[in-house]
Amino acid sequence: MKSCTSIALALLQAAAVYSLPAELERRQGLGGLVALALGKAMEPISRTKLEPEIDAKATREMLVFGPFKMLSSKAPSHPSKGMAGGIKIDPNSDTQATMLGGICKECMVLAAKMETSDKTGQKIGITEGIYTHHFITIDMGRNQVPNPVKSTCPPKSASAKPADHSHGRRQLPDIATSGLFGAGMSVFVGKGNEAGRSVFASTNNTVKSGFYVSGKDKMYMTAELVNYEPEDRDIYVMIDYEYIPSTDGKRPADYMDVGMGAIAVDGCLVTSLAPPSDKAIKYKSPDWDVTHNGYLVNIAPHLHDGAMDINVYLNGNKICTSNAIYGGDREVGENYGAPIFSGAPIFF
Repeated sequence: MKSCTSIALALLQAAAVYSLPAELERRQGLGGLVALALGKAMEPISRTKLEPEIDAKATREMLVFGPFKMLSSKAPSHPSKGMAGGIKIDPNSDTQATMLGGICKECMVLAAKMETSDKTGQKIGITEGIYTHHFITIDMGRNQVPNPVKSTCPPKSASAKPADHSHGRRQLPDIATSGLFGAGMSVFVGKGNEAGRSVFASTNNTVKSGFYVSGKDKMYMTAELVNYEPEDRDIYVMIDYEYIPSTDGKRPADYMDVGMGAIAVDGCLVTSLAPPSDKAIKYKSPDWDVTHNGYLVNIAPHLHDGAMDINVYLNGNKICTSNAIYGGDREVGENYGAPIFSGAPIFF
């Protein structure tokens, strides 16, 4: 059995050779979400064809959705809209939630990226007065591929106090693994303010992998955004994604399914870590025992303000370092679609 260690929260895209049980536990509090799923999906206001970057035979396009209303920074309050209205963590944020239409069906998605934008699809960020706390898009109908690692978190007591800023809440453990109408749910895009993509395949790789969207799946999006401008405004949401259409309406048998999960430095996804004010500190995670064979497709580090880097180790050997770069609100580089490991694919 092999082990994996990291030094901060990381989102993992992993292709696995196992599946969830047929019967998934139902959760409470999803009434509003169910009603939203039964309603009419928002269709994109524009669709633009782009050059594929992972597979030359794939289709890549940019969809723009909206408008979404944002309250002024001077608004007396930014009330929560409930579960169906989006997950709210920042008291100054506005949440957005909708079902998304227009995304491909019976297709194998290779990568997807979601950003706040104007109506043309041009990114809007801090420079334009918009801060993205998080985006989460869930495929309702697709079973979640679980993290192929053994949990290191001890059972939580009934009296345990929740953290002030919980990544466990952000990861939607109840929603993303629960059933809706007897079907599973799977995270399609999950990101904070970092500008990374959800990558489900590698370029020039003999291992075929992706995120399959069936004809019956529904896409639910929730976003938490902060408007720093002193007036109300409309914003839009852009999705840039690349996919291979199914030729026969069925999932390609030679492609492995990829799922997204998260592991945190504390091992539990629920701890808010407050570093000392007078010195630098390094956090080291517990070891995670890898329990299933598969391929690690991508690692997307998520670091809060002040963090410098994240290092990932496999069996004691460093395999990845990601350094934080401060001073702007635009990405400074993105190794889009490149395999995280060079050489032959690695089995755990």
